[in-house]
Order: sequence, then C-alpha cells, then structure tokens
Amino acid sequence: MGLRATTEIAATADDAGTPPSDRPFRPDIQGLRALAVALVVTYHFSGSVQIVPGGFIGVDVFFVISGFVISGLLLRERDGRRTGVLVDFYARRARRIIPAVTVVILVTVIATYHWLGVLRGNEVAGDGRWSAVFLANFHFISQGTNYFQALVPPSPLLHLWSLAVEEQFYLAFPLLFLGLVALAPEGRWRRTVVIGLLVVVGASLALSIAQTQSDPTVAYFSPFTRAWELATGSVLAVMTPALRRLRPVQGVWLSWLGLSIILAGAIGLSASTPYPGSAALVPVVGASLVIVGGLVAPPRRGAEVVLGSWIGLRGGEISYSLYLWHFPVIIIAEQQISSRLHLTTRAGLLVISVLLAVASTYMIENPIRHARRLRSSRALSLGLGASLVALVLVVCSVLLGAHSAGRSVGRLPGPAHPSLARLSAEISAATKVSHLPNPMVPSLLDVPATALHPPSIPDRCIADSAAVAWVPLCILGDTNGRHTLVLLGDSQANAWSGAVEQVALDEHLRLAVVAMNGCQPWHLPTGRSAGEQSCAAFRRRAISRVIALHPSAILIAGNKAHGFTSAQNAAGLSRLLVSLSSTHASVTVLGSIPWFAGDYRGLPPAECAARFADDVQRCSLGVETLHSSFGGFEAAMSAAASRHGARYQPVLDLFCTELSCPVAIGHRFVYQDRVHMTWQYSSFIGRALDKLLTPALQ
Repeated sequence: MGLRATTEIAATADDAGTPPSDRPFRPDIQGLRALAVALVVTYHFSGSVQIVPGGFIGVDVFFVISGFVISGLLLRERDGRRTGVLVDFYARRARRIIPAVTVVILVTVIATYHWLGVLRGNEVAGDGRWSAVFLANFHFISQGTNYFQALVPPSPLLHLWSLAVEEQFYLAFPLLFLGLVALAPEGRWRRTVVIGLLVVVGASLALSIAQTQSDPTVAYFSPFTRAWELATGSVLAVMTPALRRLRPVQGVWLSWLGLSIILAGAIGLSASTPYPGSAALVPVVGASLVIVGGLVAPPRRGAEVVLGSWIGLRGGEISYSLYLWHFPVIIIAEQQISSRLHLTTRAGLLVISVLLAVASTYMIENPIRHARRLRSSRALSLGLGASLVALVLVVCSVLLGAHSAGRSVGRLPGPAHPSLARLSAEISAATKVSHLPNPMVPSLLDVPATALHPPSIPDRCIADSAAVAWVPLCILGDTNGRHTLVLLGDSQANAWSGAVEQVALDEHLRLAVVAMNGCQPWHLPTGRSAGEQSCAAFRRRAISRVIALHPSAILIAGNKAHGFTSAQNAAGLSRLLVSLSSTHASVTVLGSIPWFAGDYRGLPPAECAARFADDVQRCSLGVETLHSSFGGFEAAMSAAASRHGARYQPVLDLFCTELSCPVAIGHRFVYQDRVHMTWQYSSFIGRALDKLLTPALQ
C-alpha cells in the first residue's frame, strides 16, 4: 500500500481516533474493521452451511476497536486543551452515526411492509422506534429475543442492538473518563484512569460470565455485560506510551498472534457456545493483541501486511454501512421467500449489500460527516442528529397508526360452540376456501397483541414467567360445582383455558387453572439458569396446590421443551404423574396442537394469512409435515401416560382434516403464533373438546 493511497483513506476517515503517541491513522485497525464486518456478514449469509460458525465475534472486535478509538479521541482533545470536549464529541457522533442508520431504519421498515405484510411491518416499525433512540438492545431483552435460537423470525433490525450498546457506552464513558482524569493527582492521571477502567473490566466481565449462565438473553444484549469489551480498548489507548516500549519484533509476533486468535475463534466458537461469558475473551484478547502489536511492529512485517492491504482499507471504510445494510437484506429476503435461500441467491444478496454499503458510504456518511458547515457548528450537528431521530419516530408512528386494528366484529355466522361433528364439517369447509373468511376474529391486526386466555379469566389467574414466589388460584367454571377440574401446564394450558372453561360450565365443574407461561408442567433436568430454577420451584408449589384441591379430574397441557429430547420430555411426564398419583384423580394429558415449527419452513400463520389473504390455503399446515416434526414426541408422551394409568388425548381432530390444518375455521383465526391458538378459537371448540374428554370426566 503506497503512501498516497494510505493518505487518501486517512483523509476520508474521522478525526484521528488513536492516542496522541500513536500514528494518526492505523491501517491495521482499519483492516481489523473490515475483518470484523466480514466475519459477521459471512456468519449471517452462509445459512446452515456455516463457513465461520463463530463469525458473530466480529461484533466483539468492533467493541474493542470502538473503546480504543473513543479514548484516543478524548486523549487528543485533552492534550489539545480544547474547551467543550464533550459537546464536540457528541456532535461528531451525531454526524458520523445517525444519518446512515436513519436511512437504513426507514428503508427497512418500508420494505418490510411492502414485502412481508402489515403484521410484520407493524412489528418492525416498533423495532425501528426503539432503534432510533439507541435502545434496541433493551427492547429485544424485553421481548426475550434469543440471538442464536428463536421460534419467531428475527427482526431485520435485530443487529442494531450492538449499535445501541456502543452509543450507551459513548453516553456514559466520556463522563467517567474525564471524571477520573479530573480526580487524579497531578501527573498521575494515567494510572488513575487505568485502575478505574480495570475495575470496570473486572466487574463487567464477572457479570457477563455469571449472567450468561443465569439469563443468556440479558447477557447477550446488555451494555453492562459488554462494557468490559469497550473498556479493554480504552485501557490500551491510555497505556499506549508504556506499550510503545515493546520491541518491534514483539509487536510483530503479537499482531500475528492476535489475528490468529480471532480467526481461531471464528472457526472454533458456534451458536451452541454459551456467549458472551468467558468465551468473549477470545475475540477481545485477539483484537487487543492486534492493536498493541501494531503500535510498534514495522508495517511490512506485522499483521498490517494483510489488514492494511487495499481490500482491508476499503473494507474498513465501508464497514459501518455494510454492517447496517447486510442484515435487513438477508432477513427480509429469507422471510419473503419463506424457505432456505440457495447459495447463489445468498451470493447475489451479498453483492446487493456491498453495493448499498458503498453507496451509503459515499453518498450519505462521508458527505455529511465531512460537511464544512456541520463541522464548524456543534449546534447544527446536534440539531441534525435530533431531527433525524425525530423523523424516524414520526414515520414509524404514522405507519403504525395507518395500520392499526380495524373495527370490532359483531355476531359471527354459525354456532358459537359447535358440536364435534359440526366442528369437523367447519374444518373440512375451511380447507376448501381460497379467501380469508370475512368477518373474522381476531382480526389479523389484532392477533399479535391478543392474550392467550379469554377476558372471562382475569390476568391474575395465570402466572407470568416472573411470578415464581406464589401460585395464583382462581375458581372458575361452575363455582357451585361439587367436583373440581384442574388445568395444569404452561402457556399451552393458558391457551386451552377458554375451551376448558366451557367444558367446566357444561359439566358443572369447578375449574382451577394452575399455569405458568414458559414453564413445562413435567419435571425436566434442572439446569443452572435462573429461569429453569424458578420453573422447578413453581412446579413444586403447583403440584402441592393441585393435591390440596382434591380434584376429581386433571388436564395437563404443555409445550415440547426446547433443548430436550422426546425421551426426556416423556421421562419428565412420568415423574409428574407419579407426583400426582396421591390425588386419585382421573388424569388426561392433552396432545399438542398443530405446531408451525419443526420441519415447517413457511411464515407464521398470521403473517402468512395477511400476505396471502386471497390464497389462504398456502398457509395451511400439512398433517404429514406435522407428524414428521412431532410424531416421535407424541408417541413418547402417549406411552408415558399409558404406563402410569393416565389418558393421552390427541387433539388434531379439533384443528385438522386427515391432510391439512387450516389457519382460519368458522370465522375464527386459529393461531396466535407458531405454537399457540387464539383464545377466540379455544372458546369456540369448548363443546367439541368436552365430547373428546367425556370418558375422563365421568
């Protein structure tokens, strides 16, 4: 790389982001940016054939670089004795970050409405509002999003969690940094700052390791578990004068070792690795060694030979825009096609992402951040940033308002509670229609926000996943009945509550719903996570509560536990049935409702129906697909129930013909999501369920 080319690249970069004692522009760091984004993009685009199964560590590399750069900027500002350091810093961030991400958010939201339909569009518009104010990570935490494994398709804006973490760090860190400098004894400020930063590193790393075990979702997205990665880069920046005492040959070895560690982590780590936790040490240490080695290593001997090449420099230049654009492109395409993308299609989408990144860099990023008028006015820069944030909030809110739920539906055609025979006829008729029924409840726009249990069952009667210290108990159904029916389970029991309430009324039974969302009723091997431990505690209390009720009949409903085999689920059911044997009640285990998961590769039911309202049979679930996905689970659970004198009751007759499971039946939309039915449909099939349960309720 010649001097002219290097100078050209440096001229397009931000103000020097290195400490005063370092080179103003580090080609190796620019190339490290390119490597980081290449790992992330490859991870997302390679699909099931993972070329770099740990490519997600590129984000951690970015964090270390960001910590180094922000501290370098602050150190240069301090050495220059300039006033308004913080205001200048935030004005620079507003010019650098907000324009490009604004365009990406708006384009992604509009593209989602266009290609994925109104339901998905509404969800992503909501994500866009949180992303615009750099709180996307907390938003995804509140939704319980799992970055690596999720039953629901990921948001096209999911990747903006990392940008939110950086901006949250940038909001707090300069205050900490300058505060430590101000408090330090004259001439010893570096030592004070390093000690303070090392405290942050140690505390944050310890929290990351602990929380990765107890609550991996929070650990992945939280700024508190990621702060140590950025703080590590900051420590390197402050210690640069001392680190420059290393010999050049040591720098050469350190830079190559660091690059090797990053590549080894990208290959050796995977989605099954508990992350971030201690595993994040791999990319953080690797990136740190590259940065330290580049301080003293001769450019033609260290890793800069590779990282500082033309492709490394150009890749680093577009790295921010490429990170922003690549994820919406691949995610929207995957969800629009509703199947695994062919390798050539993925390659084409990658080319599109790169072209968008180049255009974004040269038409949005560089012109705005280098605009002379903006650089000369802090107020104008900050005003631009605030205006763009407000623009995203307004546009997303307008789109959400324009696609709000429609008017309420009055009386629906047909019986409110059909018999089993009439329901079978309704299901058969539903498999023959081409258009989505009208009217229909809930409306498709209402489906995502619809509760699983009907309004007749108060929210306080169902335990939320956070309510582990007590077991709510409400007596429903015929409260004057002589016998008690217990519905025991997780969110599936919650969803069945509408139907079982109708059964209890028809059979003059007192009904007690003992359910906790997200907590399977059967005993499973208890792990170390807080969620598993709280679930086990709730289960113990729930069983004691059920035994104390002296029920005449017990219905058990639960999801197949994710991460456990069919045999483990069945063994857990066996242990549960043994625990309930002292009640001498008639016990029935309800079979699984049709799941749009497993081998099913289509859209979630409501999203599919919204997109194909005039060809609604495209959204039906084939019974053959259902059996191939969950047949083994059903067989294992049925055998376990039989061994302990319980009854296993399949329920597919309430949803499907012999060949197909339609998504709308009798003017009711059946599925709230991939694995739950709506309460409207649950209440609709109560009388038919009663017929199936008659032998168990006598």
